[in-house]
Amino acid sequence: MATKVEQVISGSWTPEVIVSLVGEIAWPLVLIILGWRFKSGIVDGVGKFFSKNNVTEVSATTTGLTAKFKEAQQTAKSKENASEPAAIPEGVSYAELIKRQESHSSEHSLQLYEHIKSHVDSLKLEGNSAIELLSKELSLLQAGLAYFDINKTLFRSQFDLLNSWLIEGEISEDNLKAYFDNLLKNNPGILDGWDYIKYITYPVSRGLIEYKEGNYTITVLGKSYVQFMKQNIQFIDELSNL
Repeated sequence: MATKVEQVISGSWTPEVIVSLVGEIAWPLVLIILGWRFKSGIVDGVGKFFSKNNVTEVSATTTGLTAKFKEAQQTAKSKENASEPAAIPEGVSYAELIKRQESHSSEHSLQLYEHIKSHVDSLKLEGNSAIELLSKELSLLQAGLAYFDINKTLFRSQFDLLNSWLIEGEISEDNLKAYFDNLLKNNPGILDGWDYIKYITYPVSRGLIEYKEGNYTITVLGKSYVQFMKQNIQFIDELSNL
């Protein structure tokens, strides 16, 4: 008979399984997520980390080296398979999950765990209320990590495209090409060899934009990302200046 953890991994998310899982194995994982959220918040915690790791800024230089670096970064990112940040890997058994946790733990993480466990115990969470709260916290964490990962590579002009053309509707291929041509005109020497297809590849590969019936439209992820950025405008200024 499959264990409760294996039932969860296989998609059997019954209330009984989840309640039991919280008591058996989920606490070491979800307490860290919950404590992180309560202690400093996703924006303050994850945001500070990723904003410090924005590798480079695109600038119009005579050599174009910084632009080429960012160009290569987008090209490489576009070829990666998208995955949900902070998600438990699929197909992982109970023993493998425990081993994974142990391999990533440290003296400091164990200290944090004890602090977080004490904090969560004081909340006296029970039953479905605990499941609902922890599920929402995990979804916020995964969304926040996705947004900040996108920020490390997205161009400012690509964000503007999402925020202006696409947030309320769609953009045709002809208008997208005109948008890109105007970008090249205003930034000579940058993105040499690119066309509008290559320019839109990264937003499409990250699931921000999709192609439908001859037009590009914004996705649920794209709308949510724009909303997050407009609520935290300091991150917009940190996007690459192209």
